[in-house]
Amino acid sequence: MNGSVSNIKKALTSINHQQPLRLDFTLDGDTIEVNEIAGAVFAGAAFAESDTTGIFIAQESDNERAMQSSVETNASDTMATLVIRQT
Repeated sequence: MNGSVSNIKKALTSINHQQPLRLDFTLDGDTIEVNEIAGAVFAGAAFAESDTTGIFIAQESDNERAMQSSVETNASDTMATLVIRQT
């Protein structure tokens, strides 16, 4: 397998999920597990369409304690996705 992945930073930090993750691969083999690839694609699409109320956005900081305090202060008791926005 040869290839490249691009636009990772924008795809992972996009608040509106409008930045695509670009994949360009060349596959060569005797067996390709299409079911596994399809499962990953569907799981990614479901995550992208999920409700954004479970997302907490924190500003990037070199001070780990300040960032932890910010997360603890602003996050609820439920599970959420943490997105760290780089400045």
